[in-house]
Amino acid sequence: MKSVLVAVLLAASVFGFTARAPAAPYLPEGDGEILERLPYRVADPRMREIKRLRAGQAREPGNLNLAVSLARESIQLGRANWDPRYYGYAQAALRNWWNLPHPPTEVLVLRAILRQNRHEFKAALGDLARVLALEPRNAQAWLNQAVVLQVQGDYRAALGSCWALLQLAPELTSATCIAGALS
Repeated sequence: MKSVLVAVLLAASVFGFTARAPAAPYLPEGDGEILERLPYRVADPRMREIKRLRAGQAREPGNLNLAVSLARESIQLGRANWDPRYYGYAQAALRNWWNLPHPPTEVLVLRAILRQNRHEFKAALGDLARVLALEPRNAQAWLNQAVVLQVQGDYRAALGSCWALLQLAPELTSATCIAGALS
């Protein structure tokens, strides 16, 4: 019995089972307080490109091409790093066009991608339908529509979007889309 008690006390000391007062959570003093700075990787060419595009957008906030490029780069970086902050950066880059009643089609496609990311599928499909009504040969819109429809479980409609890609996108893209809808 004594050996069991010694083993329990030894385990408690090794694994830290000691009586401790609970720590109070840290509360920031204000909304402007920076809690953490994430490392900036200077060697990463994508980060350099985003920095360059942000500087360009700061100089020319009404430049649609800069905004679209920054949004695309941010989305790609968000996907590559599984980091949702970059989707927010992409939306911020498009802020001048986001709520327009008739934004440019490039903005509609990117807005649909960002809405899809937030699981706003109905709104994303609405944006994509508007794009395809204006530009029926927009491969990116067809592909994104197929993805959203697959996520929603509407495989027949997704397959229709994939078939539209056959004439518009590389074979591998079309085949991957079709295989996903059929699976």
